[in-house]
Amino acid sequence: MAPFVQTDVKWWLGGYDISADFNAVALVYGAELKDDTTYGNSTRTVKGGLRTVRLEGEGYWDSPVDSRLHATVGVADTVVSIGPVDGSEGSPSFFAKYTTGEYGPISSGTVGDMLAFRVSADGRGGEGLVSGTIMVNRSSVVASSNSGTALQLGAVAAGESVYAALHVLAASGTLDVSVNSDDGVGWGSPTTRVTFAQATAVSSEYASAAGAITDDYWRVDFTVSGDFDFVVCVGIK
Repeated sequence: MAPFVQTDVKWWLGGYDISADFNAVALVYGAELKDDTTYGNSTRTVKGGLRTVRLEGEGYWDSPVDSRLHATVGVADTVVSIGPVDGSEGSPSFFAKYTTGEYGPISSGTVGDMLAFRVSADGRGGEGLVSGTIMVNRSSVVASSNSGTALQLGAVAAGESVYAALHVLAASGTLDVSVNSDDGVGWGSPTTRVTFAQATAVSSEYASAAGAITDDYWRVDFTVSGDFDFVVCVGIK
């Protein structure tokens, strides 16, 4: 993918799409560097320690996003996915479980300016940040059994896992979602790798399955009884 100007970054927080409330986002994946300099070294040396994930954002205050961000402060394992391009199916995503450490509902208050807020959260869990793909992004899906597009995301090596994040943004009825794999795009012998709990309300879920998995094609299947808006991101790490 070529470089691009960011105009439509997506931010899914739990069961909410809060993209339209933000005008800036920063995502940093790193590692704590530990000094391991010894006698004989002429330059200080370091080793990579524990991984870190930090997500920061800024936007303009509004009561719906205020209540949603306020409720996440100090709460562990909030599922957050970022779509850096435009949120379309097949485009990149970054997702993880976070704990919001700081929410400033009034980050600037100069007369005549828009009332702004800022928020920061740190990644949580041994899996850290997952770089993946938006497999499904659907709105107003009514009673049906359907599938997303099969994409060649790759095999899962021993020691790796396939990870998936589900964001249910609007709900009426029941929604069943699974992540499946196959060894070819023809989908002749698929295997279910991840099954989410049946969704009946606005919600989110993070799930995974350990490798090794030799299949390299992946697809999200879903059955709806009612009317749903939902997003599914999948990645291998």
